[in-house]
Amino acid sequence: MSTVINSDRSKLFVSPKWLNDNQNNVKIVDASWFMGHEKRDPRKEYTQKQIKGSKLFDIDEICDKSVPLPHNLPSAEVFEREMKRLGIKNDDHIIIYDTRGQYVASARVWWTFLVFGHNPNKVSLLEGGLPAWEKNGYPVTAGDIKNNTDDSVSYKATFNKDLVKDKQQMLENLTSKKYQVVDARSADRFWGRVDEPRPGLYRGHIPESLNIPWTDLIDQNNGYIPKDKVLQTFKDKGIDLSSDIATTCGSGTTAAVLSLGLYSLGYPLAPIYDGSWSEWGLLNEKLPRSCSGEN
Repeated sequence: MSTVINSDRSKLFVSPKWLNDNQNNVKIVDASWFMGHEKRDPRKEYTQKQIKGSKLFDIDEICDKSVPLPHNLPSAEVFEREMKRLGIKNDDHIIIYDTRGQYVASARVWWTFLVFGHNPNKVSLLEGGLPAWEKNGYPVTAGDIKNNTDDSVSYKATFNKDLVKDKQQMLENLTSKKYQVVDARSADRFWGRVDEPRPGLYRGHIPESLNIPWTDLIDQNNGYIPKDKVLQTFKDKGIDLSSDIATTCGSGTTAAVLSLGLYSLGYPLAPIYDGSWSEWGLLNEKLPRSCSGEN
């Protein structure tokens, strides 16, 4: 069972000033990602504006392309190859940011590094992302996507299956109830009052799952709300923090905002259902679901 432990939040988040002062001692990763309906291209935006020295971690490219699901985790072999391409080694301190600054994509990439065995004390997120960096007057630059050319760089990935849930495990949990499932989608999507943004999906949610929209944990400055308010948000939504938790969302991305929020409080890292509603809600799957709207 999960219990509260002492958490050093400074290992999770770094300020723009800290990054500016330590830029030469870390590897900076741009994790920017957008939903399809936003009509934004993270690769194009990266070439137009980036923190100097950063490498683009595109979750739609560094993924398992053998399955028809959006940005599912890659294999360990693919992750190793991609880290070599980005010039990242096992002992590097990784600083992750995104252009939105709300931890959506950066939390997903943070979780991905932990899934593949990177030291959690060497994976941090930039507070407020690129907007905060610019607001503090630090420079950005433009530049092409460049691959590492140093053959001596290598990465050894060790897949941590305990941080990931799959469809079969989620099905079994409907009976075993070993862990609480918390969904990060908006209330309208969770309750099935609106269509999913991706085509070919039912409305609704996994039966008996609980809903904490990821936006409930983010403040007006694109950072997390205070730790005591994060804790109260989970409690107010009926989450038993003494029990095990797994998170889910539309495609396994915003779920990481919830898992990161819990981790920042000192809880063990809550695993993420990687396929999330993009898999569970498929029209041809016909898996158990709860829905208060039509469809």
